[in-house]
Amino acid sequence: MPACMRPALPLIVLLSLLLFLSGCSLPKPDFLKGILAPSQPEDYCANFVSKDDCYLQVAQENQAPEFCKKIVDPPKSEQCLLGLALSSKNRALCNVYSSEPGKCLRQLALATNAVGVCAEIEDQNVSDDCYLAMAAKLSNPTTCLLARSPALKADCLYILAQQTNSPQACTNIFVDATRYKCLFDLSLKLANPEVCKALEATYSVDDCWKGLALAKKDSLACDRISEETMRDACHYEVGAVSGETIALKNDLALLCAKLPEKSQAAACQSRLSAYQISADFCSDIDSQPERVECLDKLNAFFVDASLCPEYRTRDAMDACFEFVALQKSSLETCKLVVDIPKELSCIYKLAVKEKNPKHCAETHVTDSFDYRNECYKEVAFLSKQPRNCDFIYFREKRAACRAEFAVLDQNYAICKEIPNEALSDSNDPFFTRDYCFKSVVETIRDKSLCDFIQDAKRKEACQAGQ
Repeated sequence: MPACMRPALPLIVLLSLLLFLSGCSLPKPDFLKGILAPSQPEDYCANFVSKDDCYLQVAQENQAPEFCKKIVDPPKSEQCLLGLALSSKNRALCNVYSSEPGKCLRQLALATNAVGVCAEIEDQNVSDDCYLAMAAKLSNPTTCLLARSPALKADCLYILAQQTNSPQACTNIFVDATRYKCLFDLSLKLANPEVCKALEATYSVDDCWKGLALAKKDSLACDRISEETMRDACHYEVGAVSGETIALKNDLALLCAKLPEKSQAAACQSRLSAYQISADFCSDIDSQPERVECLDKLNAFFVDASLCPEYRTRDAMDACFEFVALQKSSLETCKLVVDIPKELSCIYKLAVKEKNPKHCAETHVTDSFDYRNECYKEVAFLSKQPRNCDFIYFREKRAACRAEFAVLDQNYAICKEIPNEALSDSNDPFFTRDYCFKSVVETIRDKSLCDFIQDAKRKEACQAGQ
C-alpha cells in the first residue's frame, strides 16, 4: 500500500468504532460537534424514521426548547415544551416557544401550585379558568375572587362551596341567583336547617325548607314554609298528612272564612294552619248552620259516632248515626238511632250492604211494612243465594222468592229444594214447594211443571190454568 494512503486507515477504524459503540442510540449533539465538520447541517434526526420522537428526546436530554419547535405534531410539540417548562419551572419557555402560551402557563400553575402564574396569562378566559382550577385544587375560595369574569367567579365559588360543604363560600357569591342555588343545593346535601335560614327573605327559602323536609322526612321543616299550598304539598310528600287530610283542611278553610265572629274565624284558621284537626274542631262554632256543615265534613273524614251528639238536633243526630253505621258496618250504631222507622231503615240498609241475612233478623215486624221479609228477599237476590229466601217468615213470600230465582236462572230445581215442612199451623207439608212451582207456571206458561206439585187439588188447578 502506498505511503500516502496509510493515514486514512486509522480514521476509518475510528469512525467504525464510534458507530459500533453508539449503536442505535441518539448521539449527543455536543459530542458530534467535535467530530463532524462545521459545514455539515446540524439536523441530527434527519435520518430517523420518527423524527418527532427524536426531537423530543434531544429536547428533553439537553433542555433544548428549540428542538420542541421542530416537532411537527402540535400536541406533541406543546407536550415537549410543557415538560421542559415544568422540569425547569421556567415560565419563559411557555411565552417564548409555545403556540398556546396561556394553556402552557395554566398547566404550569397547576403543576407547581403557583396561583400567581394565572395572572401572567393574557387570554382572560384561560386566566379565569386557571383561577377556577387552582381554587378547586387548593380548596381556597379567595382564589375564586381573583377571576375577572363575574359569572365565572360566581361559578367558581359555587363549585368550591359544594366541594368543601361551605355555606360561607356561598355567601361570598354576589350573583343572587347563583348564591341562592348554592345555599339551596348545599342545604339538601347537608340536610342542615341553618343553611335554609341564610335564605330567609328570599324567593327560594320555601323551596329550601321543602327540599330539606323531603331529604330528612321531617314535617317540622314543612311548617317553616310560608306559602300555604306549598306547605300542604310538603306535608303530603313527607307523608305527615294524607291527601284526604289536605282536602279536609281546604274545605274547613272555606268554612272558617264564613264564620260571622272574626275571633272565631281567626282561631279556626290558626288551628288549620297547624293541622290541629281533631274530633272537637267544631266545638267552638256557635252558628248552627256552620256547625252542622263543619260536623258533616269532620264525620265524613273521621267516621266517628262520638261526633253525632254534637249536632244538637235529633234528626241530624240520627242521620249521623246511620252514616257511621253504614260506613263502619256497625249494627250496634244503627241501634243508637232514636226514631224507630229510621232505625229500621238503617238496619235494612246495613243488611243489604253487607248481604247479611242475620242483620235482617234485627228489624221489627210491623203491620204497615214487613221490613224483615223484604230485607231477606233483597239480601237473597243481591247475594244470588236462593237459600237466603228460606229466612222469610211467610211461606207464600218464601215460595215466591224461590220462584223468582227459578225463573231468572231457568233452574226449576230451586223449587224442588224447598223442604217438606209446614210454615203454618195447617197440616200441609207441601204447600211452599207446590206454591213455588205454581208461581213458575204462571210466569212462564209451561204446564208441564204442574207435574211436580204434590197436592192433587193444586195440581189439577195448575193444569187447568187456575
